[in-house]
Amino acid sequence: MSRKAEKIEPLQTTTVNVNFEREQILNMSFKEMGMSRSAIYGFRHCGISTLNDFLAYYEKKKRCVLCDGKWLGRKTLEELLQLLKEHNWEWVLQDDISDGP
Repeated sequence: MSRKAEKIEPLQTTTVNVNFEREQILNMSFKEMGMSRSAIYGFRHCGISTLNDFLAYYEKKKRCVLCDGKWLGRKTLEELLQLLKEHNWEWVLQDDISDGP
């Protein structure tokens, strides 16, 4: 007698897990992310040390952060975007995260 193996479905990431992971990434310091010291200094000058701070700053300004000139220059922002791409964390900036990473 042979038994059929049951098909095992992979565990689906729940919304709770995705939200928890998103919060961890949003609250991670730029130093922990591996950002350069010069970029960290540029963000820190504006009171930004995490992605959460960055999003709050952007929301408060209601305009492009590049308008703030030398402290949050294009090079600093490009480094942030590059770090997000390297770690595959771009999804944390999306409003609808039901799909997760």
